[in-house]
Order: sequence, then C-alpha cells, then structure tokens
Amino acid sequence: PTLCANQNTPDVLFMCNNASGPDEMIETLGRERVLLGFPGAGGVREGHVVRYVVVSGRNQATTFGELDGRTTPRLVEIAHAFKAAGFPVETSRNMDAWLKTHVVKVSPVANAIYMAGGDNHQLARRRDALVLMVRAMREGLRVLRALDIPILPSKLKIVEWMPEPIVIFLMRLMIDSKEAEITMAGHANVAREEMRQLADEFRILARTTSVPTPAMDRLYAYI
Repeated sequence: PTLCANQNTPDVLFMCNNASGPDEMIETLGRERVLLGFPGAGGVREGHVVRYVVVSGRNQATTFGELDGRTTPRLVEIAHAFKAAGFPVETSRNMDAWLKTHVVKVSPVANAIYMAGGDNHQLARRRDALVLMVRAMREGLRVLRALDIPILPSKLKIVEWMPEPIVIFLMRLMIDSKEAEITMAGHANVAREEMRQLADEFRILARTTSVPTPAMDRLYAYI
C-alpha cells in the first residue's frame, strides 16, 4: 500500500525470492510499474558489521526482467547501474520462471541445512540430508515441467540428467565452503519465516500437478 500511494516513483523493482508470481504486485501497483529481479549476493549481520559475498556471474549473476520479457530503456538503465556498482548482471525474458526455478534450488538447500542443525559443513557430511535435498530439487523441476514453466537458467537442468551420486558430490563441494556459511547457512538461519513462505508457495504449485514430492515433504518438516 505504501508503494501504491507513492505515485512519484514510476518503476518498482522487486528483488526477492518468489514462487507465487507477481499477481499481487501487479494488482496493487499496476502492471506498468512492476519489474522483477534477484540479487547475486548474500550476507549476514554481525552486530554493526555486514559480511557479504557478491556471487560470481558464472554461479548466479544479479538478474532482472520486465514482466513481458522486453528489453526496455529502464531495464537497461537498471542493469547498467548495478554493473557499475560491481555486480555481474544478466537480464531474463521470463523472470517469473527464473524465480520459480530459483526456489526449486534454494528451498531444499535451506531445509536441508535446518535438517543438519543450521550448519552447512555438517550438511556436507550428512549423506541422508544431501540425498533428500537433491531429490527434492528434482521433484521441483518435475513440477515446473508439468506446469510448462521453463527451467531458467537452463544450466540447472543438469540436476535432472546428471547421475544422482555426481550431483550430490558437486553439491557437497559447494556447500562445504566458507562462502556457503554466508550465502546459504547465514541466510537460512535468520530467514526461517521466508523459507516457510517459499516452501508453502511452491507446495501450492506442486498440488496443482500429479507430481509426487516425498523428499520435499520430508524436508519441509525441518523448517
């Protein structure tokens, strides 16, 4: 409502996890004002200090998109501003699908961290939790396919076709790192309500399909 009342700001960029889509934003602000994005960065607060990581473009660039997929002057201007500030930047022609795909990855990771007591290094040593995490990701990708939602960025399709033991090995390497203490465990441990919201939003999507989600359901219990 506050953003709606601010008619002096014509463009509003939402940079947050979102599996439910932009309908509420559009209904409140009007379609022409809404842009979607997501930051390629993560951080934690320690008193008056913020420890943060800007993620490499190879891993996850800061990404923006118009609702209709067009490359507009305002989108170019926003991307330029972030690039000038030192962020690797990409634009997406389907930001809603990008965000839903991101939830397929981030929600199982966060819930598996909770399963491991909030410690990413402990998660890396728990094969049972890693197996559940990878299988939950695969379930999420099957849900997207059942709904004809593109998997974006397309590199995440590797989780589907690569043999499970190799995916688990690669995920273990990524999780058992200093960076993951900040970008994964650090975020998850102060954002349980956000992670519950994301999981709930995606479970609503999953229930509109016939895709079974046993791994996702088991991880949900640890939020």
